[in-house]
Amino acid sequence: MKVTKLFLIPPLVFVSIFIIYPVAEMIYLSFTTWTGFTPPRFIGLRNYDFLLKDPIFNVALINNFVWVIVFLVVNNFLGLMLAGAIDILGRRTGMFFRTAIYISVLLPNAVISLLFVALYDPNIGLIDSFFNTIGLTALGSTQ
Repeated sequence: MKVTKLFLIPPLVFVSIFIIYPVAEMIYLSFTTWTGFTPPRFIGLRNYDFLLKDPIFNVALINNFVWVIVFLVVNNFLGLMLAGAIDILGRRTGMFFRTAIYISVLLPNAVISLLFVALYDPNIGLIDSFFNTIGLTALGSTQ
C-alpha cells in the first residue's frame, strides 16, 4: 500500500462517524416507534403512511420544491445570463460591472469586521463598557 493512500484514512473515518452512521441510524429509526426511553420497536412503514396522509406535510413538500426551483434553477439561470451579458459588454464597461458586483460581495464582510473592531475596542467598545459596569476590568481598559 502506498503512503499516499494512508492520507485517505482520516477523512474516511470522519465521514463514517459523522455522516454514514447517523444516516443509517436515521433510516433504521424511521421504521420504528421510539420514545427515547424505551427500546425502539419495529413498526414497518406506518410512520411513512402517517406522514403521507398529513396535509401539512404535503404543503411543506410543495413549498420545498418551489424553493428548490426558484433558488436553484432561476437563480443560477439569472446569474449565468448576467455573467454572459457582462462578458459581451466592452472591456471598460464590463470591468466596471465586475468591480461593482465584487464590491457588493466584499462590503458586508468589511462592515461586519469594522463593527466587531468597534465592539471590542478597549476605550469605546460596548463589550468593554459592559464588563466595566459589572466590575470586570480584565480587557485592559484605559479608563
